Amino acid sequence: MPSSSPLSIAVLGSVAAVVLMILLGLFMVRSRLDSADVAARRVIVLSAGVLVTWFLVAIWLAQAGVYRALADGPLPPTIAYGINLPIVIGIAFILSSRAFGRVLAAVPQHWLVGVQVYRTLGIIFLISHANGLLPGIFAIPAGYGDILVGLSAVFVAYLYARKGRAARGAAIGWNALGIADLILAVTLGTLSSPGRFQILSLDDPNVMIGTYPMVMVPIFAVPLSILLHACSLTKLSRDMR
Repeated sequence: MPSSSPLSIAVLGSVAAVVLMILLGLFMVRSRLDSADVAARRVIVLSAGVLVTWFLVAIWLAQAGVYRALADGPLPPTIAYGINLPIVIGIAFILSSRAFGRVLAAVPQHWLVGVQVYRTLGIIFLISHANGLLPGIFAIPAGYGDILVGLSAVFVAYLYARKGRAARGAAIGWNALGIADLILAVTLGTLSSPGRFQILSLDDPNVMIGTYPMVMVPIFAVPLSILLHACSLTKLSRDMR
């Protein structure tokens, strides 16, 4: 897929829009913090800087072909690092940083849920499949799953904004659905891409998911979504205490 094609521009533009949306949210949360809480305010700036740096580094590595799927590639495939390292580092920070805990306390739960309306961008998978660029075994469940999670995010966010903790069960269920969707998509992507684990779509390998710019979805959007789910579930747990 040429980087100048409309679909390529849509992929990269959508991911960039998500980054801008998160940055706007961080800026809004900063205004909700205690002005004397210098540490929490610094965490806001740190988080914004890390997000932008992560985004730019991900683009650089993706353009360099670091995550390209190869039939005789290494074990584990390099894309596994792009997906899992940000998740491990991010969750460790979420659970260990007291200053970030205070930031999280200032974030309305419905923001953490509603922001994932961007998951409706999974329609890009369906469009790519319709154009013969992605195999259906991956694109159809991943695409429709993301659309379902994105649309339900709006409903659950509205419900939580209206009912508060009474909607806790809906928020937990939505988070479980969102995480399950991501795990399914990553699993199908791995099993259908060229490599040691490919057992699906042998006649139509999932090559594009490992090339720029589509690879920005698994190496950036997926771990970012997991971290947002982690923030939401952590806040739900702490609020109950």
